[in-house]
Amino acid sequence: MMSFLWCSLQKSSRNYFTLVFIFWFQLTLSAQNKADQISNIMSTYHKYNMFDGAVLVAENGKIIFKDAYGLANREWDIPNTSDTKFMIGSVSKPITATLVLILVQKGLID
Repeated sequence: MMSFLWCSLQKSSRNYFTLVFIFWFQLTLSAQNKADQISNIMSTYHKYNMFDGAVLVAENGKIIFKDAYGLANREWDIPNTSDTKFMIGSVSKPITATLVLILVQKGLID
């Protein structure tokens, strides 16, 4: 199982959830190695202008894929790198809320 998936989108957060689902679905179907599958999926999204950002995927604590797509600054044609810092805005709020609700459900917090 994937232990960590991080990607930063410069588009809408709605695309993020679609991307994660398609990403998971593609990994279960193909016989290619996982890094090639991830690269193909992300390249396709970038090709159709649906994704600009950085991707890091780790499995069992080891990084299996790390790459960046598109431009960090379109005005100056600065490309994204795997070390590019992104302003994620409000994308993390629903994730944090979900994690807090899980802790409440488990009785770990009130």
